[in-house]
Amino acid sequence: MEDLLPRYINENESDNRGIKEGWYAMRRNGTVGLGPFSTRAECVTKIAQSTSETGGAPLSAWPA
Repeated sequence: MEDLLPRYINENESDNRGIKEGWYAMRRNGTVGLGPFSTRAECVTKIAQSTSETGGAPLSAWPA
């Protein structure tokens, strides 16, 4: 199973990555797994849901 952690991507970093500012579920290697979310709580909830919905399958198996 992939470990995902909530992380806030600020305006500067979002510009560098070409994504929106907000909360993201980030993989250990620094790539985006899910997001953006408007709050940390939303992000954490989605991380928990995605793990339970896939039965622990890696999110890399999910379509982006």
